[in-house]
Amino acid sequence: TNTLVLVHSSVGEKFSDSFFNKDDYGWDGFVTLIDADNGGTLHTLRIESQRDRHEIVHGYCRQPGQEKVIFVVGSTTGQLQNTTVSDDVVGRKTAFLARASVNDSLTLTLDWYVQITAAEEGEMVGLRCAVTNDGKHVYVGGDIYDGAVLHYHKDYVTSSFLQGNNGNDVWIGQLSTVKYKDRYADWNWLVQLGSDDGDEHLADMSVDSNNNLLIYGHTDGSFLRRNKKSN
Repeated sequence: TNTLVLVHSSVGEKFSDSFFNKDDYGWDGFVTLIDADNGGTLHTLRIESQRDRHEIVHGYCRQPGQEKVIFVVGSTTGQLQNTTVSDDVVGRKTAFLARASVNDSLTLTLDWYVQITAAEEGEMVGLRCAVTNDGKHVYVGGDIYDGAVLHYHKDYVTSSFLQGNNGNDVWIGQLSTVKYKDRYADWNWLVQLGSDDGDEHLADMSVDSNNNLLIYGHTDGSFLRRNKKSN
């Protein structure tokens, strides 16, 4: 069966089953598998957290030529299932990456979530992802706001990359695509990029033939620019 993938966000309980059985709904993300031949809905997977919290899906990616695995990227104001973040993230925007698998029965299974946070009261969102050609790694990135700094984790963040610049920065990271420790992905690295005289925004990302990451975006500062006089 030829399939299409639709990802976005919705309000309400009717578009798929709720894990939390909430009686009051915020925005939840969804991944829907569609029959490309007749437009029929095959299955929908819901991405959700607590009552009155919002999950906004901004994009998804797949390994080239591999239709069985889908990565979904977005933001949440809650605490996602089976993540290791602390309760104090609830109420502020944090980023997430989710991996879902398409089963032989053309239903979707959630493999794992990763939730990425800013230190202290900072906010951030996940916007784009890209899978390497060999399928072994996935890149993910987004924006981090108002001088916030990525939450420090000694295993995958180098302290020299943790520099807030009083404006909006870009963050990017690389993870293994396989599961470990039950449900969590394994980070290889996570960095924050910006300038001290402007704002940056991540617009898109892609992978070249050597599995290097290419990022595209906007800046009104001196982001990676030698000529400070340029506009």
